[in-house]
Amino acid sequence: MKSSKSPIAVIFITVFIDLVSFGIVIPLLPFYAQEFGASGIMIGLLLSVFSLMAFLFMPIWGRLSDRMGRRPILLLTIATSFVAYLIFSTAGSLWMLFVARILAGIANANISVAQAYISDVTTAEERSKGMGLIGAAFGLGFIFGPLISSVFSTDYFGDMKYVLPGYIAAGLCGINFLMAYFRLPESLKDEHRAAAGSMTLLDLPALRRALTQPQLGRVIWMFGIVTVAFSSIYASMPLFIMEEPFHLSSSGMSWFFVEIGVISVIVQGGLIGKLTLLFGERRLVVMGSSLMAIGLVGLPLSAYLPLMPMSGLIVATALLSMGSSCLAPSVMSLSSQLADPSEQGSILGITQSFASLARMVGPTIGGIAYDGFGHASPFYFAFATMVPAVWLGIGLLKFHPNKNHADK
Repeated sequence: MKSSKSPIAVIFITVFIDLVSFGIVIPLLPFYAQEFGASGIMIGLLLSVFSLMAFLFMPIWGRLSDRMGRRPILLLTIATSFVAYLIFSTAGSLWMLFVARILAGIANANISVAQAYISDVTTAEERSKGMGLIGAAFGLGFIFGPLISSVFSTDYFGDMKYVLPGYIAAGLCGINFLMAYFRLPESLKDEHRAAAGSMTLLDLPALRRALTQPQLGRVIWMFGIVTVAFSSIYASMPLFIMEEPFHLSSSGMSWFFVEIGVISVIVQGGLIGKLTLLFGERRLVVMGSSLMAIGLVGLPLSAYLPLMPMSGLIVATALLSMGSSCLAPSVMSLSSQLADPSEQGSILGITQSFASLARMVGPTIGGIAYDGFGHASPFYFAFATMVPAVWLGIGLLKFHPNKNHADK
């Protein structure tokens, strides 16, 4: 690492608190919205507007961080998260909930800036390990967020059961802001900031260049395709495993999310550095996408196992999580290495923005497949979607890893 571990620890905590706060609010949001008379469509819009804002603002924050530095953008977005969750807890109407979710989506789009910070303070050889720490923060956040929500949103807290978790999320964001303000130094070098200073905020030429570069374009398109596949099973998986032969309750289903989170933490938080040294990012991209494809098709096929359908479900879920945990940090590491130093925030923002767009598209496609073609069809669709993703990953192997910029 090029700097002390303390700043990276602050980045880890920033992403962790972002995801904990997200995980605190999401389970209770539909019930809270119903308190204000929200219909099913309105609840769906409340969930979608968050991803829409993330899609729009990830490249904007990344671009701004290339011009102004990482620290001010991170401080601004952390403060915005604090305001968003405070509004959430003090909302007196449905439109205020929309304001809260819009602000939260804008703030949580800072993931591209956090990844750019990691790129600034790590060497190319350590990049995947650094990106893996962000993935581990995601996994931990998805474990602890719903847990906190389940504890503090019970009837024991009466009228406070929906607002108290929001206050907790706001408090965590406040602590995060103070930690970042006093412990997080700037990571972007002055010469790189100056190089980015003459560029426009929404750099459409940079987007065009990124998508048309032989390597970087493959990486960005692949990540978007993979995210469509993965997100297309969000709604169908809980419904599928409630059916025969699994018959799992909602509490039983939560253990599968814990399984995904734990594997994500183990792989991205501990093993990814060693795996990168052993295989390299390109091979990990191919391995990760292949494991995801096997896991996706294994989920519906596990229902046909005569004696051990539950074991098959557990194994398929593990393969899916291991594949995703190998793929995500490797993709972000490659994206940062293939980007010009003055455009790292912008390129990482573009990559994450594609993923946010995919998270809006994937669940819709999965829902259509579920209703129209049967309850197992979203998994087969996701598997079919992974085939071109694997092909794009294999295409990366033809490029020499030490000629990244020359091959751009």
